Formats: sequence, structure tokens, C-alpha cells
Amino acid sequence: MANYYKVLLVDDEEEIREGMARRVPWADLGLVICGTAENGIEALDLVEKENPDIIITDIQMPFMDGLEFIEQARKRLPLSKFIVFSGYDVFEYAQKSVSLHVTEYLLKPFSAQDLSDVLLKIKQQMVQEKQERRDLASLQARFDESLPLLQQSFLLGCLSGFLPPERILQQKPSFSFSNREAYSLILFEVGTGKENNYFIGREELYLMSIKEFVSQKLPLEIVNHTFIFGEYVVAILAFPPNFEVGNLVKQVNDICREASQISTQIVLAGLSQKIKELTFLPQAFREAQDALTYSYRLDRSEWFATYQKDIAKEQAVTALLLTENEERTFTNLIKLGNKELLTQAINESFKRIKEQHVPLKYYQVYLLEHVTLLLKIAHSYS
Repeated sequence: MANYYKVLLVDDEEEIREGMARRVPWADLGLVICGTAENGIEALDLVEKENPDIIITDIQMPFMDGLEFIEQARKRLPLSKFIVFSGYDVFEYAQKSVSLHVTEYLLKPFSAQDLSDVLLKIKQQMVQEKQERRDLASLQARFDESLPLLQQSFLLGCLSGFLPPERILQQKPSFSFSNREAYSLILFEVGTGKENNYFIGREELYLMSIKEFVSQKLPLEIVNHTFIFGEYVVAILAFPPNFEVGNLVKQVNDICREASQISTQIVLAGLSQKIKELTFLPQAFREAQDALTYSYRLDRSEWFATYQKDIAKEQAVTALLLTENEERTFTNLIKLGNKELLTQAINESFKRIKEQHVPLKYYQVYLLEHVTLLLKIAHSYS
């Protein structure tokens, strides 16, 4: 009985209910009657109690007709099959039945064999659907099991530039990257430390512990995929709307500090700037490498992580300082009193700065450099 499909019979005429129950070879079809009802209201109670797989119902019934009953029962049992029969060949009935996804529509009179044939067809359909659901569940379980490896393979393809952009955009929803406004990349690397380190000879184990530590410590609102790539622990982040990467720098710095306490090895990090799509991951990887290189110049008692945007700001300021060659050129032209060449040199100098599109305050710094040079020259003549 456990493998039998359950059937509910609904008709306001007892004779018809009993006739169907008596004349159809239910057991031979692999079916069992779980209940009978004379109207839709009674039938809904049985739907709640029995969860029938197949429901056979008349349309014309008191209190609640068959179509209204099906509409209510469908909400409770979306996978159940419905067979509707009626003594009236009314188009509206058939049309409504189609809209309710009724499996079969029978017109009275019909024989027990007619009903048996329909039931056998529906039962075979349900067996096939059940197997398909099992197969799908099995495939989903295997996919879920291998998801971390698939994610890593996908992200490595993005990093290397091997995956074409259209493939990246097509596959990213499968890896929790859909509906995200921006992305970023962090590289963690183990720096130098003392020789009496527990992880000497176990570097892969240490990287694995860093990977797990980083994955747990990153903010919950950020979707992160963390994996080992060569000597790096890579964290690829997907941000919610309006998330500022700059706010993450201190948290990453704290992660590095705590990770360094796992052993005597120093853990350093470099953060890329925001990118709008995963197709720009190769660029983000290079930025994170630049930032990580800069981290080796930090005072590693307090700071272990660098944000690439901060380097860009520093480089912009450095570019605004007069070079030794410019100072020498300006000094010589001022001393020679060559106004035309001096004007040309100044114009070229400011043109170079203008092309960098830096904020106004940096122009002021550059102008101050020129004023300072003039004061130095004037002082040399005093």
C-alpha cells in the first residue's frame, strides 16, 4: 500500500461514487481510494487530511462546485492530478478546466474502462515525473557538493581572462554573484617571520587556515569567495548597493593582524578598487598585487593592508612635485632672463598636470612648488 497512489472521489451522487469505487480495478492500477466526498467543502477537508495524488470530481455539486473546489485544492496540492467529469458539454466548463491545469476532462456517460485507461495514463505520467524529480534532486545534490570547486574554476577563468565576457555574465548567477552593484579583490600573502614557526614545512596547511579565517571574518553583508591561488589567498567580494570599499580597509587590516597571531608569520594584504563587472577581475588582480607590494613598506606593527586607491592618491601627489630636472630648467631660465623659453616651460609643466585631472588642492600644491623655487632663487641673490 505504501507505493500506491492515493485517489479522492468527489460527486454529489452516492451511486456514482460507489459505482466508480466498485467497478474500477484500483489495486491492479497501483491506486487506492483514500476517501470520498459529496461536495467541494467535504472534499477540501479530505485534501488536508489525506494529501491525495489524484482527485476525480464532478462539476455540478451543491455548496461548492467542482471547479471552485479544484481552484482551492490546487493551492494546497500543486503536484496532484485532477480528473473532471460532467454531464454537460459546456465550453465554459472546459475553458475553466484548462485554466486550472486539469489533467483530463470526461463527459458522461463514460465506462469504467474509459476511466481506467485515463487513470493508467495519469499514473504512468506521475511515475515518470517522480523519477524526473529524483534525478533532478540527485543532480542538484551533486552540483551542491561540487559547487566550491566549480566556483573556484569559474573565478580562476575570470582571473586569467580565459573565460569570454559573455560566458562570465551568463554563469555568474549560479555562483551568488547576481544582483550585486560592484566587486573587488583582496590578495593575502604570508610575509617573513621567525624561523621557529609551527607551520614551517606545512605552508599549504597555513594558507588553508588563513583562507578559512578570512572567509569567516569578512563582513556578512559581503558575498565572498575565498580560495588559494599559488602563494596567495584570494578573496573575491561582491558588494551590496552603496558599499564603500574604503570602509573595509580597517577590517582587512584587523584580519591580517589577527591572522599573524596564528603563528609568527606576518600576513599582508592588498585591496583592489571597485570594479563594475567580473570581466574586469584581471585588472583588479593587478591592482591588488600593486597594493600588496606596497604593504611590504608599511610599519608592520600596526598596518598590514593597503587599498590601491590610497596608492593612486599618493602617486598623484608625488607626480605634482617638481622634478630635479624641472627645477634645474626653471632656475637656469630665470637666471638667464629668457622670458619666452621660461613661459613655454611653465606652460608645458602645467599642461602635464592638467592632463592628470587631479583635484584643485593638488594644483595648489604644484603652484606652491613653483613659488618655493622662486623664493629659493631670490634668497640666493640676497
